[in-house]
Formats: sequence, structure tokens, C-alpha cells
Amino acid sequence: VDPLLRALALLPPPCEARIVGEGPEGPALEALARELGLGPRARFLGRLPDADVRDLYARAGAVFYAPWDEDYGLVTLEAFQSGRALVTTTDAGGPLEFVADGATGLVTEPQPEALAAALRCLLEDPGLARRLGATARESIAGLSWDAVIEALTGGAP
Repeated sequence: VDPLLRALALLPPPCEARIVGEGPEGPALEALARELGLGPRARFLGRLPDADVRDLYARAGAVFYAPWDEDYGLVTLEAFQSGRALVTTTDAGGPLEFVADGATGLVTEPQPEALAAALRCLLEDPGLARRLGATARESIAGLSWDAVIEALTGGAP
């Protein structure tokens, strides 16, 4: 989330971010948002019910997800299921198994300037964001929990 906040500081209003979830980095990230002067443009929503998260996906211009310690991020699949393009980074791990740069989302270097450029691209071209999101949704159409478990276990029973 740190790179997202730094990227958001490079983007003009009304660009804003909604950060969902809880974790040990929360207070430091909120302090960084204050330091960067993001004000209400960076909203930390904490843990939310699934229905609220789905609503956020449905209204998002793009979804950012670049975990540093996640083998198989479900955020990627949730964004795709919602028809949203995902912005991730070259060092993100699990999301790179699904995000095809320029097809289902955008993959950038893990620097705020590169993230800001990718987000700006999608937010300034909603048609592109919709096309990437539609392709993303199609790309996981046949995915099931059985397929996920098989992928995670290498087909082991």
C-alpha cells in the first residue's frame, strides 16, 4: 500500500484510493498518507463485509494489488470477477500468474512514478479500463476452487 499512497500523491484530485483490510502496517500507512497530504483522497476503511467490498470493486476505476508476501492473492481474482483491470508490479508474485500486461491489467515497475502512470492511464481512459476488465473477467471464467487447489498443490490429492 505504501507505493500506492506515494503514487496517489503524484496524481491530481479527484483521484483517490480506498484501502480495505487491517494489518500491522495500518498506523504507519495512515501516518504516511497524512505526511503526503492526501487527506480524504486516501481512505482507510478497515475490514468490511463481503458485500461492501464487492460494491467497492464495482465502482472502482482500477484496482491496485501488489503484495510482497502473498503466493496467491485472491484480490486479483475478486477484481477480475468484478470486471476490473488490475494494476500490479513486476515483483508482486501471485498476481503475475493472472495479470497479463496490457490484456487483463497493467504491470509496472514497483516505483510510485510507474504506478501513477499506470493508474493515470486507466483512469483517463475508462474505455481501456473496461476492455481490460472484460478480458480479465473472461480469463477466469473457468476457474473454480478445485482448479485453485490443484494449482496450489501441484495436483497432489
